[in-house]
Amino acid sequence: MTSDDWACGSVEEPKCRLCPGAEFSNWDLYKGHCDLSEAHPLKLVFCKHCGDFFARTDALKRHQTNHPPECLSVAPTDAEAKRVETKKVYEAFKEKLEECLKDDGVIESPFAQIIKEMFPKSSKRGSRQQSRLKAPRAESG
Repeated sequence: MTSDDWACGSVEEPKCRLCPGAEFSNWDLYKGHCDLSEAHPLKLVFCKHCGDFFARTDALKRHQTNHPPECLSVAPTDAEAKRVETKKVYEAFKEKLEECLKDDGVIESPFAQIIKEMFPKSSKRGSRQQSRLKAPRAESG
């Protein structure tokens, strides 16, 4: 789906294939979601103290202004290790996402949830989105 599809009316309401429960009343809200959702972020920025990732720079600024206790208790070496591992997982997630969007494959969990499971003591809450992109079911018969 493109902004041209939206503008010409061939798409009534933009939908995210990964987050079908998310509703968007206009193209800009949809595009913002696609670019900045922690379920499937376009890019990552990191807290220099704890190594947590953020899809939005304003969320990172808010985090750094009001450091949660989990942030302040992380050793610098642990924060760096978390950043490195998160980047590796992110690259693998992006590759899988691209494949799934092409052929209706399966994304088991949103990116933020994967990272939350890897780092349960993180200040991150995980994604509000559930796993969404599923392959079509084969008909039995």
